[in-house]
Amino acid sequence: MRFTEHPDLEPLTDGELADLVEPRPNIVLQALRDPWAALARVLARPAVVNALFAYAVQRPFYTLYHEDGSIYMTRLWLLPRWCLRWVDDNRGGHYDVRSWVPIRPRLHIIHTPDYDREKHDHPADYRTLILDGYYVEEDIFCVKRLLRAGDTEKRRAQDFHRIDSVSPAGVLTLFTFFGGKRHTWGFLLGGRKVPHYDYAAAKAAAEAA
Repeated sequence: MRFTEHPDLEPLTDGELADLVEPRPNIVLQALRDPWAALARVLARPAVVNALFAYAVQRPFYTLYHEDGSIYMTRLWLLPRWCLRWVDDNRGGHYDVRSWVPIRPRLHIIHTPDYDREKHDHPADYRTLILDGYYVEEDIFCVKRLLRAGDTEKRRAQDFHRIDSVSPAGVLTLFTFFGGKRHTWGFLLGGRKVPHYDYAAAKAAAEAA
């Protein structure tokens, strides 16, 4: 790992991990059945992870924070600089992707779980590959699934989920959207979707009611 352990996070016990782990097939058979799954296992090798990180750390996107100011997610571009442009705004200096770039891969360091109880969706379809560490994801039906280094999953924009727990030092993923924007992302609050820009106010109103 190349990031600091979060002092408030407890690792899953061996028993909890065993309950969530799904067996993996032989990598050759897996490549024939699901090339993305085989690619995830190759990219999760330490030498490859280190090379990807060394490349991406020079291309930072803006960092996400929790409402209390603690860091939630560090994001780094896995694109050549001619696909990016430098932006200096109220979120600090960072690279953003040029509008004509069709696929936008990033490294994500997820430092903590989602503190929000409500699940969220995404603006576009996406795929994530776990490179280092693990996280437990909870879907809209409250089913939990462990994703560890070498795992991958593809999700539709409308699939609601939340990160329930992460390994103590965080989790490193390769994340990319596919296709164009489908909708404005938001949170599932009280059985209805609330756009992300209205979420804080809507949640405060719901709690005060």
